[in-house]
Amino acid sequence: MPDMKLSRFFPRFFLWPFVISAFVSYFPLSLLGCASTSTGKINTLLPTGTDGMSEAVFSADTQMQAEQTFPIPMKEYDASILPNNYLAFTAYKGQARIYFWAHGLASFALYINNRKVPTKSLCTDKPMCFDASPYIKNGRNMLYIAALIPAKSGTAKKQVQPSLQVKIPYPVILPLSNSQKGLKKQRKGLPYLEATLEIVDQLLTAETEAGFPGAQLVIIKDGTMIKNSAYGVISRVDSVGNLLHEGVPVTEKTLFDLASNTKMYAANFAIQKLISERQLALLITSDEEGDALDGTTKVVDVLKARDELIDYCIVGEPTAVDKLGDMIKNGRRGSLSGNLTVKGKQGHIAYPHLAINPVHTFAPALLELTQEVWDEGNEYFPPTSFQISNINGGTGATNVIPGELNVKFNFRFSTESTEAGLKQRVHAILDKHGVQYDLQWSCSGQPFLTHAGKLTDVARAAIAETCGVETELSTTGGTSDGRFIKAIAKELIELGPSNATIHQINENVRLDDIPKLSAVYEGILARLLAEKVV
Repeated sequence: MPDMKLSRFFPRFFLWPFVISAFVSYFPLSLLGCASTSTGKINTLLPTGTDGMSEAVFSADTQMQAEQTFPIPMKEYDASILPNNYLAFTAYKGQARIYFWAHGLASFALYINNRKVPTKSLCTDKPMCFDASPYIKNGRNMLYIAALIPAKSGTAKKQVQPSLQVKIPYPVILPLSNSQKGLKKQRKGLPYLEATLEIVDQLLTAETEAGFPGAQLVIIKDGTMIKNSAYGVISRVDSVGNLLHEGVPVTEKTLFDLASNTKMYAANFAIQKLISERQLALLITSDEEGDALDGTTKVVDVLKARDELIDYCIVGEPTAVDKLGDMIKNGRRGSLSGNLTVKGKQGHIAYPHLAINPVHTFAPALLELTQEVWDEGNEYFPPTSFQISNINGGTGATNVIPGELNVKFNFRFSTESTEAGLKQRVHAILDKHGVQYDLQWSCSGQPFLTHAGKLTDVARAAIAETCGVETELSTTGGTSDGRFIKAIAKELIELGPSNATIHQINENVRLDDIPKLSAVYEGILARLLAEKVV
């Protein structure tokens, strides 16, 4: 971004609580943490010839993104990974090396991205390195092997079982050329400005000066390293935790052990800047499933006192039914619970005239409560539901009339009803039937609704792009912290993984849904932010 303030581009929004994953994707930075003193063995396996093919050495120490021997042994065959002898691999346009080692082959058919490649020079019974650059495109590429033709052998004893080993190294990251460095205007094909990179430098430099040990920043676009910078020292303490006067400086060639906290570090720098500009907030609470007294409600109270409103809020609540993105919540029903004690008089079951059975006195009222139509709902909400969750009374003996009956119930109510209105109608029914009672109420959330609009539109678009499904807007299900946040949020939705195992033993989500969900969040943010650019 040019020298305009970031606040012009960012609406005020909350992500509850999945903001980190989304920002890691939105800011394509690789910030490496957890310094290691190990150097490791690096073998680029580059060919020495200029004709596109040359002899190579198969090193067991070299990590490959794909390795396979053809024909594929049945014990290794997996149709989900190797459909029809295809190998998928990642490469960048103009740079790709593939290694072949043919055993007893006269020829074989080779296709890269559906383009046929001559293979006669590869059938030498020696490891060969093939320069596949002319056939490569950025990103995902496909290699296809077929028609292995055995070479003729003079004697049966020398007959070799024909096979073909294929190894594909990871793509090589190229440094930015000298002609591309130091540009003060937008680089062709790159969404980065020199000024933006300078801001990142300032942030990381400030952090290391403030106590953060050190960091190495690498920014890569389509296989080209557009930035590689080092900041601070590897560590400010020794192996036992003693403070060092001087640390070992981080360099551009310092090796790091990658760990899960690297994404957190990368995201934090971006998040902290937006938070400091009061454009973004991240809230993680611990009592959403409890009484909800000390988490989100406290934050909402503070923001109310400041007269601060939120433009957009995404609550990371599980909402998917069958497939990620098939449902988002644009509202929730209110939740009103009652703890009812029906009073009677304990006595012997053989002398009912000397006792008052609370079960009997409550029964007519119970029937009416369960048959009452509280409201008809509306286009967004189903009708309000009254449900008994527990009834308990008696001593356990079969010959004793209980002295009291305890009844617990809950309303999940739409915007067509109110908390006060439901309470009044329950009391009226109990009084109508002459029930002697004590009733304690607790409301854990009011109904809320975000009408179809900007946030729901961009969410649907992002889901369609990433998940390929049409999203249904719904207000069904339980409650969430959205019931508190909506009081200060103009638009709020709930969007998260599948709720198929919600509140079950071994509750879980599908692993492949996690990167998709991150991409959906990124898509929503990108669309909202883009509309702020002028």
